[in-house]
Amino acid sequence: MNPLNKDLEKDDFNDDDFKGLDLEKDSLYDSNQDENDEEWITKKFSQGRKTGKEGENSSIKKKRSARNNVLSCPGCFTMLCLDSQQHERYKEQYRAMFVENCRVDEETLQDEVYHPVYCQVCQTQVGVCDEDKVYHFFHVLVGY
Repeated sequence: MNPLNKDLEKDDFNDDDFKGLDLEKDSLYDSNQDENDEEWITKKFSQGRKTGKEGENSSIKKKRSARNNVLSCPGCFTMLCLDSQQHERYKEQYRAMFVENCRVDEETLQDEVYHPVYCQVCQTQVGVCDEDKVYHFFHVLVGY
């Protein structure tokens, strides 16, 4: 018996119920989409960076993967950064040089050094930017 719907039994459906339906030509399905997405993220992620060499030892790979944090806005979940580095002392802070969907308020200074950084989509402040154009994120969602 189906525990979710007591009225339906396993044998209530058979292959004849799906005759005439062309399941292979679903207009919303793209069999290449996963590969296309992977290619896109690889291009975006490695933009301006050297890629690792085959045969790299695991400690180097581990260090590199520790840097690959995806940062998103906590207000609207918009992606802000694909490659950031976690602060060694303050584990909730991240820094990055390559960002997107961010707006720097050049008119405002915080602590005489930092400009506030906002999400372009929802205007939530997500961090600050220093004079070297390094972004310091402290109000973000992190994905690994």
